[in-house]
Amino acid sequence: MCLIAAFNEKLLVSNGHVVSPVKSQNGETAGTPSMGEMIQQIDNGRDFQLFVTSHTSQLPVRPVDIKYEKHPVS
Repeated sequence: MCLIAAFNEKLLVSNGHVVSPVKSQNGETAGTPSMGEMIQQIDNGRDFQLFVTSHTSQLPVRPVDIKYEKHPVS
């Protein structure tokens, strides 16, 4: 668990993001978004739709007639 925490901390520091950025005197952040702001920007539905549509060209062409066969009972 300590290894994971150290890795996450190293990742955050190397990317320049902070969990709670220090606000300037006028009440605005210095330009670095907080982790909460970054998480709110994630749109899982849009990401999923983009992923699926990017792979539609790789799907094989389906034959027009689908043949259904009953599984033989043994």
